[in-house]
Amino acid sequence: MKNIIYLFFCIPFFAISQNSNAKIVSNKNSILANFSETSIVAYQDGAVEKIEDFYSYLNLYAQTSNANVKNEIKANIEAIFLNQNLILTDIVEGNEVKKTMQELLEKFKNTSTHFETSNFKKEMDSNGNFFLIHYDLQVKNEENKQYKIHQKVYFFPSIKNFGTTQKNVWQLKLGEF
Repeated sequence: MKNIIYLFFCIPFFAISQNSNAKIVSNKNSILANFSETSIVAYQDGAVEKIEDFYSYLNLYAQTSNANVKNEIKANIEAIFLNQNLILTDIVEGNEVKKTMQELLEKFKNTSTHFETSNFKKEMDSNGNFFLIHYDLQVKNEENKQYKIHQKVYFFPSIKNFGTTQKNVWQLKLGEF
């Protein structure tokens, strides 16, 4: 009888212990589990720089007429995003209009639109999988418009090959806005 009581007493603790271990394992790739607060702030600053790079590329993309240069700029824009199938807010037409990255790039191909960013505010996703960056975007063309943008910037580990050596490195990639 003591063994049965002991068994009923231990089972809940075993279940709780298994649950907490599962949580630790599932969060091993989270930002919080791998970096100090100081490092996280530095990577958030890097995320802001990626966003600024994106708008600099868009400004160049709209200004240049050389097809080869446009293709290089387009490739650089695609490389800083998580993937090319993201649905993004049309930053000229407004927050309610969504388009693919390819549609947005086609739209800016032959325009005189200019973008300026300011007032960046950084925060972390509660699960520690991405940074959420809030900023003001001024779109200058025939009309001047101002938007408050909320953009995800993903920060994740990936395996990179350096000759015969494989190394786990962390990457910043822009996400949806």
